[in-house]
Amino acid sequence: MNVSSDKDDNNAVNLPKKEVYPIYIKVNGELVKKESGIRDPKRRYHATSKGSIEYTDEEELERDKEEAKYAKEAPLRKKEEKKRRQEEEQFIDSLKYETKYVGFFDILGWSDAVKNSMNDIEMQKKLGLASSAMRSHTKMSEWKQQLSGVNWPGDAQIIHFSDSLVVSTSSDYSGKSEIISTLSFLSHVLLEHGFLLRGGITKGEIYHKDSLVFGPALNRAYELESKNAIFPRVILDFDLTTEFGQGDRIIGKDGTEIGQDKTWRLSNDGFRFFDFLQPMGGSYNFSKNTNLLHSHLMRMHSFINKYLVVYQEKPLILPKYIWLANYFNEVLKESNIKDIEYISIENKK
Repeated sequence: MNVSSDKDDNNAVNLPKKEVYPIYIKVNGELVKKESGIRDPKRRYHATSKGSIEYTDEEELERDKEEAKYAKEAPLRKKEEKKRRQEEEQFIDSLKYETKYVGFFDILGWSDAVKNSMNDIEMQKKLGLASSAMRSHTKMSEWKQQLSGVNWPGDAQIIHFSDSLVVSTSSDYSGKSEIISTLSFLSHVLLEHGFLLRGGITKGEIYHKDSLVFGPALNRAYELESKNAIFPRVILDFDLTTEFGQGDRIIGKDGTEIGQDKTWRLSNDGFRFFDFLQPMGGSYNFSKNTNLLHSHLMRMHSFINKYLVVYQEKPLILPKYIWLANYFNEVLKESNIKDIEYISIENKK
């Protein structure tokens, strides 16, 4: 039998009584502690650090309305949830590679221009105008998709971030035409603002929808741009050299060949590159327009000479403009234009 001693009673710990969580009601906008401290089962309450606050008649009415509205909208929420799940399933199903033409392009001089623009308002304007033009071209591709409701011929997808662009198109004739059109536009608009393009184009597996892009072909296109292009040129992967050739052959009504586009030029290292000094993507239909070519070459003549001087003391950059000068001289020689001088690269190397 256990017997409690007086000593044990004297040493017992006196624990404080547990405080009841208080309940408040609103009286004339003020919180007053409810004397009974008992919750009304017909009322709602919301918790605060101070205690539970009992809903007023007005708050009960407002909450009844909200709950009725929520219940009424249940079918709509269910429909929206079903739609969301379907879209999610469609998105997951779409996450698979497609065989496409893929280009990765770098805008030469863009990073330096951004640094210099901090104290140069004119450079800020150039960057803004160039970015706006590229964004407009991207918007045009988006508009085509929306207009058609399905894939527009060529299925061009373009994403621009910092000083780089990724372009993908379907791996058919329409896709080839789209990528040439995009290159022609970018080369022209960037040159207008003092920038050149370098890049690589391949054909392979990629996923590219809106701003989400990944796949082996993207890696290969980036490798071509970063390791092989070197100069201000956009090169084709070796597998596309034969497929693209110099450009489309133009066939007359009688079935005979009457000409050929000058879209891709073969360089000494075996790569074909976009012949951007030819106007309008090297289209044969514009090849007879010497005024157009003359205007194009005159602008390039001034541009190249300027930067041969600017980068004279920069051995890492100068070779790019020497290459550009040699390319310019080749095109000028082929054109038979007599009133434009060849660019001298003597004493530049």
